[in-house]
Amino acid sequence: MSYIRLSLMKPKSGDEEAVHHLLDDLVLLHESQPGYLVGYRIQREGGSGLTGRLAVWESAADAAHAAQQPDDFKIRADLHNLVELGSHEEHSYEANYAPKV
Repeated sequence: MSYIRLSLMKPKSGDEEAVHHLLDDLVLLHESQPGYLVGYRIQREGGSGLTGRLAVWESAADAAHAAQQPDDFKIRADLHNLVELGSHEEHSYEANYAPKV
């Protein structure tokens, strides 16, 4: 079983590029963390402005450990200042591999 963390947010007008760079930095930072499997910066089609990241971890403990690192805190604090108030959502899921049949 894996653990998925999904973060969604809407950048303030004019801060879209800065938010995308910070999300990319967060994905790159996580690549060096134990238990990290894969991650993506995501954005909704259709021009809603909603963007975020998807990270897949071996376990919830691995994701929690990475989230406690000082560099992770800094990037997330910087993101907080660049997104619309109340738009940041965090979702967590357990995932089971579903092979193709």
